[in-house]
Amino acid sequence: MSTNRAFLCSILIVILVISNALAFFNFGKNKVRYKTLNWKTLTTNNTKIYYYSDEEELAIKTAIYAEEIVKHLEIELQHNLTRKIPIILYSNHHTFQETQVIPMIIPESVGGLTEFFKGRVLIPFDGSLPRFKRVLNHEIVHFFTLNKVNYIMRSHDKYDNFMPPLWYMEGLSEFYSKTWTPEDDMVLYDAFIYGLYRPLEDIYDTYDSYLVYKEGHSLLLFIEEEYGRDKIPQLLNEMWNTDNWEELMESVLGEDYHIISLKWTNWLRERYYPMVGKYDPPELKTSNLISGDAIYVSPAIHRTDETSTLFYVSNYLGYESIYTSRLIEKDGKLSLKEKEKIVKGGLKTGMESLHILRSRISVSDDGLLAFVSKSGPIDRINIYDIKRGEITNNISFSDIVYISSPFISCDSSLIAFSGADISGKSDIYLYNVNDNLLKRLTNDWFDDRHPIISRDNKTIVFSSDRALKGYEGYNLFSISPDKDSEIKQLTFGKCTDTHPSFSNDNTILFSSDRSGKYNIYELKANGQLYKMTNTATGLFEPVEYDNETIIATCYLNGTMRIVSIKKSPPVISENVYENGIEKEPETMPETSIEEYNADFALDFLQAEAVYSPGFKSGVGSSIYFTDMLSDQHLVVSLSNTARSWSELLKRMNAGVAYYNLSRRVNYGLGAFHYYYDYYDAFGYYKYTEHLYGGSGTVIIPVNRFYRFEVGTMIYRLHRRDDIEKLNTNITSNYVSFVKDTSLWVSTGPIEGARYNITIGNNMDINKWKKRYMVYSFDFRKYFRLSRMSAYAVRAILLANNGADAETIYFGGSMGMRGYKFYEFSGKKLFLVNQEVRFPIIDEIHLRLPFGDTSLGTIRGALFIDVGSAWDDKISKLKGSFGLGLRWSLGGFVVFRLDIAKKTDFHSISEDTPIRFFIGYDY
Repeated sequence: MSTNRAFLCSILIVILVISNALAFFNFGKNKVRYKTLNWKTLTTNNTKIYYYSDEEELAIKTAIYAEEIVKHLEIELQHNLTRKIPIILYSNHHTFQETQVIPMIIPESVGGLTEFFKGRVLIPFDGSLPRFKRVLNHEIVHFFTLNKVNYIMRSHDKYDNFMPPLWYMEGLSEFYSKTWTPEDDMVLYDAFIYGLYRPLEDIYDTYDSYLVYKEGHSLLLFIEEEYGRDKIPQLLNEMWNTDNWEELMESVLGEDYHIISLKWTNWLRERYYPMVGKYDPPELKTSNLISGDAIYVSPAIHRTDETSTLFYVSNYLGYESIYTSRLIEKDGKLSLKEKEKIVKGGLKTGMESLHILRSRISVSDDGLLAFVSKSGPIDRINIYDIKRGEITNNISFSDIVYISSPFISCDSSLIAFSGADISGKSDIYLYNVNDNLLKRLTNDWFDDRHPIISRDNKTIVFSSDRALKGYEGYNLFSISPDKDSEIKQLTFGKCTDTHPSFSNDNTILFSSDRSGKYNIYELKANGQLYKMTNTATGLFEPVEYDNETIIATCYLNGTMRIVSIKKSPPVISENVYENGIEKEPETMPETSIEEYNADFALDFLQAEAVYSPGFKSGVGSSIYFTDMLSDQHLVVSLSNTARSWSELLKRMNAGVAYYNLSRRVNYGLGAFHYYYDYYDAFGYYKYTEHLYGGSGTVIIPVNRFYRFEVGTMIYRLHRRDDIEKLNTNITSNYVSFVKDTSLWVSTGPIEGARYNITIGNNMDINKWKKRYMVYSFDFRKYFRLSRMSAYAVRAILLANNGADAETIYFGGSMGMRGYKFYEFSGKKLFLVNQEVRFPIIDEIHLRLPFGDTSLGTIRGALFIDVGSAWDDKISKLKGSFGLGLRWSLGGFVVFRLDIAKKTDFHSISEDTPIRFFIGYDY
C-alpha cells in the first residue's frame, strides 16, 4: 500500500467507523453527545436496566413495570426467558436520538426499538407513564419473541435465520401490550374504507407504513376470535417444522391461507361497513383546505381588519416547515390562496426539528407566531413576527430539555408551554415575556400538554392524564397563572380529550374519542358538553373560524390534512365524573444497583475475499466488538496476502482499533501491521510494502451538521521494487472540516449542501522531511426545482504536492461519466459535475401469484461533466454529457446506468459509451 493510500485509508477508517452509518464515506450528519452521562445499571430477576443518574426515579418505575410485564408474557407466550432483558433508558427523545446503539439518526416518530444483534431494548420517556409502560411492553414482547424463536429453533437443531414476518412481530407486540383503541380503529377504518387496506396475501405492502402495526394487531384479534387465543403463540411453537410462514399458518389454523385471508376481510367488513351509515363521511362533511402526499397539521389563524391568514406545519418537501396562506371565503366555502413557506426546519442549526407531530403553533392578536424547534441539546421557543417576516426572538431554558405546544397569549405578554426537564417529567410552564420570568405551574409524573391561555390571561387550560389513575388517556384541566391555585378538572371520562382551543365566545373546543371516534366537542362555561361533529375517521386541533365554521386537522387516506367543517347541531354529551379503576399497588422487585462497566461483546464477524486493481487479491476477516451502550468499539482485522505457505506468517496483516464515542469529542486509537504488493491502475507490479505502526483520530462534532476531524498515523515503512529499497519512519497527519445539511430521496441528495475540506501531510521522520502534502476540496450543492427534482452541482479539487506524491486516478460513473475509471491520472485533479435530477417512475409494483412486490423507483439525470488531471502543467479540459438512469431497489441499493457523449470542447465523440455502476448520486 502506498503511503498516500495509507494516509487516505486512515481517513476512511475513521469516517466509516466513527461517523454514523449513513454518513456515506466522507460526509454525513453527526450524532452529538452534548452531555457526558453517568451510566448505572439496575438489575432485577429478568432485566438489566441501563440508566443515567438524572433518571433514577424513572429507572425504578421501569424495573417495576418490566417485571410485571415479564410475568404476564411468560404465561401468554408459554416461555421462560433464557437471559435477562437489557433495557437502555432515556429520559427524553433528544437523548434517545444521541444513542450509538443504532448508528443512524433516529426519527422522532420512533417511540422505542429493539435491536436484533444483542437484543437491546431502547426506550425514551415522553412524559406519559401509561404510554411509556405500553411502549416498554411492546418492545419486551419483541425481545420475548426473538428469545423464544431462538430457543425453539436451537432445541430442534435448526440454525437457519427463519423469522416471523413483520406483520406478526409488530402485531404480536401490539396484541400483548394494549387493547384495541379508537386511534387503531381510526387508522384501520380509514384504510379499509378508502382502499389502503391490504389482505393477508398482500400485507407485505404495509411494511413501509404505520399500517403494518394496525393490520397485524387486527389479524391477531381475528385469529383469537376465530381460532382461539392459544393459536397465537402456537405459531411460534411450530416454527421449527417449516421455513414457510404461509404453510405454518395453514398447519396451525387448519385452513387454507387464502381462506384465512377471506375470513379476516369479511370480519373487518362486519365491523366497519355498519359504521359507514352511522358516521358522517369526512370527504362530504368537510371542505378540504390543503392535503396531499404529506402531513399537514397545527392550524392557527391570525385575523386583521382586512384578511384572515392560516398558518400550519407540513413536511411536504421532506423537511418540516411552517407555511402561511390567505383564507378566502366565497359562496359560504373557505379556500386557501398564495401559499408561502416562512420557516424551514431540519436543514440548519437551531432548526433541527419542528416536532411536527408532537407540538402545535400559536399566533397572538399582535401578529407574533410562537413555535418550537430543536436547537442542539435542548428545545427553544421561536417568535416569528408576521409583519416583519422574520424570527425576532429565541427563548430557551437550560433546565428544560423538551418543549412542546407554546401558546402565546392574545396580547403577546405570556407564553404557556409543556416542558420536560432532564428527569423526564412533563409539566406546564408559564413564561412572562415582559418580565423574563418563568413559572412552573405543575410538578409531578402526570403528562400535561397542549396548554392554552384565555383572552383575559386569567385561566390556563391543558390536557392531562392525571385523573385516569394510571390508564392511558387525557381529560381537560384548568389552573390560574396568577397565584398558586388548585388544578380544576373540566372534563371527565376514560377517554382522550386533547388539543383544546378557546372559541370567540370563550368556550372551549377540543378533540375527543369519548364516542369511539375522534370528533370535536365544545365545553361551555357551565360545564355542559356538546358534540359538534360526527365524522368517521378523526378530527383534531380545532380552531374556530367564525360562529359556524371550524378549521381542524383531519385524518383521511392515511395522512393528516387541514379542513374546514360546518358545526353540526350540537348534541349533548355526558361529562360525568368517574373514579378511575384503582390499580394494584406497585411492588418493588429485588434489585441491585451498580456503576456501569463497559463489558465488550461480539457484534459481528465478517469474512472477506477481495480483488482490487491496486492490491490484487486477498482474504481476511473483521471482528467487531462493542459495549452494551455502543459507546466503545473494538475492531480487529486479520488478512493475508501470502502467495505460498512459506510467506504465510510474513504476509499476515492485522489491525486493531479502539473508538470511544461516549463524550462530545470522539476519539480512536489503533495499531496495524501490513505486508502486500502494490499494483498500478493497469495491473502492473510497482512495489512491495511492509509497514507497521499506530494511529490516532479525533472527531469534534459542532452540531448535527458540522464537524472537525483530526488524525495522525506513525509507522515504519519498508518498501522495495525492482530498483531500490526504502526503510524509514513515516508520519501522516490530516485535518478536515465537514458540513452536511443534505436532504435525501431514494437515489441521493435533493436539497441542502455538503462540504469536505481536508489538508494533510506525509513526513519522513528520520530526515524530518516533508514527503508530500494532500489538499482535498469537495463542494456539493443541491437546488430544489420542484418537490422531486433538483439541480445538483459538485466541484472537486485534489492535489498531491511533493517529491513522493502519488498519482491520482479518476473517471467512470462517480467521476467523469462516459470515460473509463482510470482514464485520467495525475498528481492534481479538477472536476465539476452538474446534473438535473428528476423522477421517471415513482414506484414499480409487480403483482405475482404469491403476492405483490415493490421493485423500487426509477429516477433520471441530465448531466454535464468537466474535468482534468495533470502533474505540473494543467492539461486540456475534457468533458461529457448525457442521460443517467437510477434504479433504487429497496432504498438500499442504487443501480446506475449512464449514457454519455465525450468531448474535448472542439468535437464530440462518435461513440456513445454506456457505463453501469452501483452507488448513490453524489
